[in-house]
Amino acid sequence: VRSESSDIIGERVELHPGERIKVVAPSGRGKTTLILGMYGCRRDTGGNITLDGRGTRGLTANEWAEIRRERLGIVFQDLRLFAPLTARENIMVKADLTGTLAAGTIEEMAEALGLTAALDRPCAELSLGEQQRVAIIRALTQPCDWLLLDEPFSHLDATTAAAAAALICRVCDKHAGGLVITSLTATIPLATNRMLRL
Repeated sequence: VRSESSDIIGERVELHPGERIKVVAPSGRGKTTLILGMYGCRRDTGGNITLDGRGTRGLTANEWAEIRRERLGIVFQDLRLFAPLTARENIMVKADLTGTLAAGTIEEMAEALGLTAALDRPCAELSLGEQQRVAIIRALTQPCDWLLLDEPFSHLDATTAAAAAALICRVCDKHAGGLVITSLTATIPLATNRMLRL
């Protein structure tokens, strides 16, 4: 169904390598559904998503696993951390799947986000802001073509959000990766080159 107020619903939208795209919409409009659809976690909605010319609805579980391991990074809105595991262990769950993490990278990222003291504490004991930073670092431990960020700064103060945005951009630049970030408002601390209203 075409929506006169949306740049996405009922429209054909192409994402180009290296783009930084901001998706803006109020709560309940479908930002999380869009991100989960792009990550292959939701297949129960309208519309079609294609990757390299192939519809993603037809991809097998093994194909999705490979795509997520090699081409997609994500920060879920609900973070999806393992509460009993430490921050470091949560980060390593993803890093161990890709085998591409250089020594010292976790410590460097944690220091950049003021998270060093929390690395070896269980995530259940961390604040939401600390957990959000863990989720961001976890997403950045793998090279990827696209980084999907679902309201990644919602629990961060302005200074920490700016530091997280700078780290995200630095890693995306290093790997020539694009990103899609959702937000309630058009004002976020991360520079994008396209805005889409959902």
